[in-house]
Amino acid sequence: MPEESRVGKAKAKHETVDMLVNTIEHEHQQAYSTAVEKHLKNEAGQVDYDRLKETDIQNKFAESMAEHYVEKAREKFGISKDKRLSDEEKSMLLTAYAGITKEELARVIKQRKHRFTHNFFRGIIGDNEQGLRANIRNRLLGSAYGHFEDEDKSEIVKAMGKEAELDPSRMTLEQAVALLQSYHSNRGVLPPDIYEGEIYQRRKARV
Repeated sequence: MPEESRVGKAKAKHETVDMLVNTIEHEHQQAYSTAVEKHLKNEAGQVDYDRLKETDIQNKFAESMAEHYVEKAREKFGISKDKRLSDEEKSMLLTAYAGITKEELARVIKQRKHRFTHNFFRGIIGDNEQGLRANIRNRLLGSAYGHFEDEDKSEIVKAMGKEAELDPSRMTLEQAVALLQSYHSNRGVLPPDIYEGEIYQRRKARV
């Protein structure tokens, strides 16, 4: 069986990262919903955000969210439920899995109080450059593409089918990897505007 190419390995890892990030995003929503069910529902079963004006509820809300993350992180990293973790270990686990610690959550909740709504939390998770999703994804993708070397630039350009448009000898490894990452993110399509006017674009391919 032939050895898988480095580009092939990167594609497989990229797909794994996307699935993991989608799962973590789901668990962010679950963590919030779990805390809402425990602490913000009134006797009529309605969500009362005003309860987050109370310091005690703020602390409990952050604690419930953190507990959910720890449980899922234990499952992901194969850590037994019976193993006791220190606060420092939990913080490290939450940072690695969810991209946020209990203390950071508590700080935001105390600042926002009743304005720490589901919509607001979705904004924190969001897919913008500052969101938790983007931070986690970028960190994981860095590992997925970290095995490339300078000699792989030609293979990368060839794998994207861009030999007629891009000159690998005129690009850095970082540029080649960034292009491949975009190519995989766009399901096998590399939009021309990403490399339009770049020094490594072949002259005959320029408009």
